[in-house]
Amino acid sequence: MNSICWQENQRLKQRDFTASPEILPTVGKPFLASSYSEVRVWSFTTAEQKVVFNVTVRFLKDKSWFDPGQTQGNFISVVRNPERLLAHEQLHFDLAELIARRIRKLHAAYQAKRNSLPPDPLRAGLQQALLREEIKCLLQDRRALDDLYDVETNHGLLTEPQQVWQQRVARELETLKDFRSKETDCL
Repeated sequence: MNSICWQENQRLKQRDFTASPEILPTVGKPFLASSYSEVRVWSFTTAEQKVVFNVTVRFLKDKSWFDPGQTQGNFISVVRNPERLLAHEQLHFDLAELIARRIRKLHAAYQAKRNSLPPDPLRAGLQQALLREEIKCLLQDRRALDDLYDVETNHGLLTEPQQVWQQRVARELETLKDFRSKETDCL
């Protein structure tokens, strides 16, 4: 299988990164690692007018890689601690889960409001369009959050900021635990 679904207490391992290292076009040096995860949102309405809504979070193995120098002790590598680098990449995956939880929470609020009001096709269409735009914004926020995380931690090289981010994301994931990914989300 070329992907891993985000699950509570399942951590990425070096062997999960199966792509080849890329070269930064502006610097000419390889990244130390790169993880690629996706958040997919899809929904449909059944013949019985039941809305099926799903958000999946997957780590894509064949688009993610780990610098072999990290695992083979190459003296050129900046980071000598592969576990620290792996923790940094894991947090990128956790950030994807955080955005998925925010999307699920948003959808739950939308459904609750939809179910509490009398049917009105015009209002329903507007609310659905608003939901789609809010989801699009959350997905864009994810990219910005990933970039900010890399900048503030210098891609995991700065220990204290890395710890701050890990604590912050753990707190936010706990706050949104009712919206966590389930094993069945990726079936």
